[in-house]
Amino acid sequence: MRLQPSLKWLIDKRARLSGEINRVETPLSSSRGDLNKEIARIESRLAQLKSRLSLLKERRGELDDRQRYLEALRSDLSAIDQALAQHAVKINPALIKPIRSHWADRFLGHGEMTRQIYVCLKRSYPEPMTAMEVAAFIVSVTEIELSAHELLEFRFRVRQRLSHLTWENKIARLHEAKTQEEGRWTLLPSAHPR
Repeated sequence: MRLQPSLKWLIDKRARLSGEINRVETPLSSSRGDLNKEIARIESRLAQLKSRLSLLKERRGELDDRQRYLEALRSDLSAIDQALAQHAVKINPALIKPIRSHWADRFLGHGEMTRQIYVCLKRSYPEPMTAMEVAAFIVSVTEIELSAHELLEFRFRVRQRLSHLTWENKIARLHEAKTQEEGRWTLLPSAHPR
């Protein structure tokens, strides 16, 4: 049976289109899968980098605050040195030994920070807490009023106390001692009643 030219043309056209679809479709599906995997990998890495960037910016802000605080302290020290120089009794300021102050005692009674750290960690057990979470808990429970700078300093003091309690083997550190990420602490399992 002889095919009509229009039918032959349709069969030929269909065969060519089918071949073209196969040629385009095969690498397209594998390329799309590879591309989606690569996009997912890069998006995951981007999220990690954004988180890291946020932590680094926060740390830079803390360092800037500490630098301003240090400059204010040095300015006050210079003013006192000038006042001492004008006093009738001559005193060499360089001979005056520094006294390490107990910063937290200005805001809390002696030992209150440690007591509140234990209360906070006990309430959250077994979930670990960051230094900022512990500091925020202490501020809210004790209702002390702190400026933004004082809150950063208070958080620094809480972190120091947490590290010391870890060194005394009274609480557990759940992060590396030297890390750029926010550390997490919890009670030792033996210290928490079942």
